[in-house]
Amino acid sequence: MFESEVEELKAKLGPEINIRNQRELFRRALEYLRKSEQPKILAKDRRTFINSAITDLTELVRSLVRDGIAVERLDLFCRPELH
Repeated sequence: MFESEVEELKAKLGPEINIRNQRELFRRALEYLRKSEQPKILAKDRRTFINSAITDLTELVRSLVRDGIAVERLDLFCRPELH
């Protein structure tokens, strides 16, 4: 990663992001990852989407820990919602 991107990630993570909805964090991370896999996407945009997904997944783990859930291993499963 580039140094500026690392600093951007640190700034996004901050001490704690006040997002309590764990499902929304997971959904956003998945959406960022989907966007990063689009064909013909610029490398810079791909990194931005991946960094955003990492930020949301990090906050998801922090949220789980704040809720008292011991996180030694985290298996994530995705079940698509029918609309």
